[in-house]
Order: sequence, then C-alpha cells, then structure tokens
Amino acid sequence: MRGLHNLWSLLEEAPDGLVAGRRSVQVFGLPFEVLWIPSRGNRQGIPSEDRPIFVKSRGLQIRKVEALWEGEATILTPNRFPFTNSHGLLWPREGHPREWPLSFLGESLGLVSRYGGTLLGNSVGASASIPLCHLHLFPDESKVWPLLPFESLGALKRRGERVFVGLPSSGFPLFVVKIWGGSPLARATVCRELLDRRMTAAVNLGADPEALFLFPRSEETPNPFYCHALGGMELFGRFVFPVEDGFSDARAEDLEAALSKALLPMRETEESALRSVLRELGGTDS
Repeated sequence: MRGLHNLWSLLEEAPDGLVAGRRSVQVFGLPFEVLWIPSRGNRQGIPSEDRPIFVKSRGLQIRKVEALWEGEATILTPNRFPFTNSHGLLWPREGHPREWPLSFLGESLGLVSRYGGTLLGNSVGASASIPLCHLHLFPDESKVWPLLPFESLGALKRRGERVFVGLPSSGFPLFVVKIWGGSPLARATVCRELLDRRMTAAVNLGADPEALFLFPRSEETPNPFYCHALGGMELFGRFVFPVEDGFSDARAEDLEAALSKALLPMRETEESALRSVLRELGGTDS
C-alpha cells in the first residue's frame, strides 16, 4: 500500500448529532438496527422517479479533488454524507467503470483484510447515486453477516488458493452468495467471475476481513415497506431513514417485507444453477 500506515486516521469522525435516533429490531431473527440520519436526505442523485437518465459523473471530480490516499488501483476520499464514524469512499484510479474492476476490488478487499472494517458496494439500480463505481469503507463490522449460516457449494482454485462459494443453508429465505477463503485478490477474482455471469441488472456487494457477499437485486425501492432506495447499509444490518416518521414507524414485519421485495427468493433451482456455474469455472465439490 503506497505510504499507508494507519487507514482510519485519514478519515474523520462523524459530526456530532449525525444519528438523531437509533433502535434495535429483529429481522428474520437477526439483530438489525433502525437509524434516523437526517443528512442522508441531502445527497445529490438520490434514486427517484425524477432522476434524469443521463447525469454528470460527480465521482470524477470527487476522486480528483478530495483524494486522501492513492494505491495502485484505488483512491480514498472522505464521504461527505456519512452514516457512521470514519466513513470513506474508495474509487478506481483509472477510467469510468460502472462496476468494480478486478484490480480495484482486490486492492479494496486487501485494505479491510489488513485494517478491519467493512466494504459496501451499490450498483446502479441498487441505491447508487453516482454512475462511477465506488465502495463505502468504514471500521464497523456487521452483526448480521456472521450469524447467517452458509453451506459451501464448491471451491475454486484461484491465484494458487482455494476459494469457497456458498448459499444460506437453512432458515434464511433470501438469495445471498458468500465467497470466502484464499487471499483478498483470489476472492475478488471469484467475485468478478460470478458478477459477470449474473442475470440481474443490479447487485449489492459487502465484505468484511474474511468474506465477501453478493446480493443480486429485484427492486431498488421496495415500496410501501421501505420508501427509500435500499442499499448496502440496509443489507449490512442498518435501515437508514432520513425522516423521523419513517424511523418511528418502522416495524420488523415491514423490514422483512422490504428485504423480500428488494432481493430474490432462495429457491432450489438457484442452488443447482450456481453449482453448474462453479463447474464451468473449474470448481470442485468442497
């Protein structure tokens, strides 16, 4: 990493009063939170019916003017609309890709592997407000992801290391792919191969120091259960509301319905389809 000794020291603490309200709620039996963060409603380009089809790419200016650190394939900037402490954004150094290139993804996973924390990615159609791909980076780790039980469907050997791919084993009704094992670059390689074979337009990505998660999407805004674009932070385990009414009224059954509408159901046919993809990629049963 180019001259990077303490990642989190580069990023600012969240402003006082950022979170106006917080409470816990069990969603599918998992420990989610509901947050009221008024400033989240101030972002430009928030997904809505009124958003133009073509927009200027603010990401180009952000990575040029606000860079805190540059790696081989990655630029780190602050997030001007944070939802937690030390909340940064990672951008690819070159070009204008709509999705996460392998070199960028691998280096970004290397950061959380080394320093801890979480990466979240929102594609266009899955809560992205800027068409240039980027990743959210912050030191908190999900309380939800470690509690999801997964069953390995097979292993792929990439960069000389075994990387495992799995689906929820029981009890969780929604389709999520987990990728674990191997180096950050090996996991990124498998992730990119699976992303390139998906048949959904939109997708969210999440990663902690040990694993990477893919959330193929069905709907961006799961009205009437959650009337905002549902993105990586909600899949991390925190439903963010910019207004007090939504925060106060949110119920577990509504949030479960929102996730069910935004994601895809876990069907038996999906397991066999993913197994066939792994075989195509040279995978072996684990």
